[in-house]
Amino acid sequence: MTTHDTPVTALHTLPTLPEAPDDWARLWFSLADRPWRALALVPARDGGTARAMADALARVAASYGGQRVVVLDAARATPPDVPAALRALAERTERGMRVLVAAASPMSHPPSIPLARAADTAVMCVGLGTDELALARRAMEQVGASRFVGSITMDMEHAR
Repeated sequence: MTTHDTPVTALHTLPTLPEAPDDWARLWFSLADRPWRALALVPARDGGTARAMADALARVAASYGGQRVVVLDAARATPPDVPAALRALAERTERGMRVLVAAASPMSHPPSIPLARAADTAVMCVGLGTDELALARRAMEQVGASRFVGSITMDMEHAR
């Protein structure tokens, strides 16, 4: 688990990360307008990680200035890492930062479950051109469907 500091519903379908800065900006503004301090990006696919998405959103947030955003990379957190990650999340939100929690799929990485649950809200990350509906439903059940405000659909092969 790593963190880095970077100054920083609707369904969105996004092309690969570097190709569509305007789409990422629109997504950021739709998320930034909501009341959250910690937002989990949760991939549906086994083995999927949301780090690239979190980094892209943090870059957009930084380019527009405003509130500070931190990315908490929880994709490789082990069970013993969870308490420290939860403390790091709480410390940053208590200091007024917004935190993007880049989780791994709860279907293949159970330590992502308590970290996503600790966030105020979550967004499901679904791969474009894949049949991930069943995985997305199971992942949402693991985290809690009421926590999700929407989904991002994109080419997950380029989001690693």
